[in-house]
Amino acid sequence: MHYPYYEPLIAPAREKNEIWRVVVGCLLGTVIYYISTLYFLSLVAGTQGMSTVEYIACLTEIISPSTTAITLFSFVFMMFPVFLITETLQKRRWHTLFAPWRMELKVFIAVTSALLTLGLAIELLPPWTYSLLEWNPNLGFTRWVVLLPVALLAVLIQTGAEELVFRGYLQSQLAARFNSPWVWMVIPSAIFGYLHYDPATWGDGAIWPVLWAFVFGLCAADVVARSGTLAAGIAFHFVNNLYPLVWAGIPDYLSGFALFHLPWTSEEMLEANPMLLTDFLFVVCSWLMIRLVLRR
Repeated sequence: MHYPYYEPLIAPAREKNEIWRVVVGCLLGTVIYYISTLYFLSLVAGTQGMSTVEYIACLTEIISPSTTAITLFSFVFMMFPVFLITETLQKRRWHTLFAPWRMELKVFIAVTSALLTLGLAIELLPPWTYSLLEWNPNLGFTRWVVLLPVALLAVLIQTGAEELVFRGYLQSQLAARFNSPWVWMVIPSAIFGYLHYDPATWGDGAIWPVLWAFVFGLCAADVVARSGTLAAGIAFHFVNNLYPLVWAGIPDYLSGFALFHLPWTSEEMLEANPMLLTDFLFVVCSWLMIRLVLRR
């Protein structure tokens, strides 16, 4: 596999491409992210008259627009450590994690439009599953429309932060150190998948989100390298997360902004559910669609 368009994003990382810098950067970034997030949640908890521990429990137990918003917007604290570490530890400017802004914007709009069209086509074509959907009891249609801009921004921050870490920082630094895509595509995707392991939420089927995230990570790594932009991965991730977070979500998992609820809990969702196959197929179809848009 050869990715000539990826070279401008790799070149700035070559000057300081020692592997220890990447390891220290990831560890330091994780610590800063957790500390800043806990501090933010403690401030919010104080406004609610709760302890930080009580408020974190509330975020997982009570699914509402406000708790979902807090959870998704907290991902902004994942971005700042990346910029800090890129500037100080890797000795490269933070903006070198991106292509020129006009190119990033052009690719983001093109990929987002194409994937939304694909998703709409899949929804309109048989077999139809509308009978499975139930209205979100905490969110009527009018309120959903009013909150939609906030929801879209929240999802963009969450997905953008994750892509910045895994496909922006980690992937480009590894690509500067190792020539083989099998290294710089697989390692970030494997870590990305592992971080989706959550048996407390998904029960006995917890391995499936891990495998899904690994496959998604590989596809996202490929489109970022093919396009030479981080925007391709962000748009891919953004549209993929819109369905469960904004359209039809699982009742007990980050569905505060979702207009509809699916008739399964998070554990039931992964027990012999045919929608699992649909999720994997949508990722692959989206990847192919992006390649058509990029023509690469």
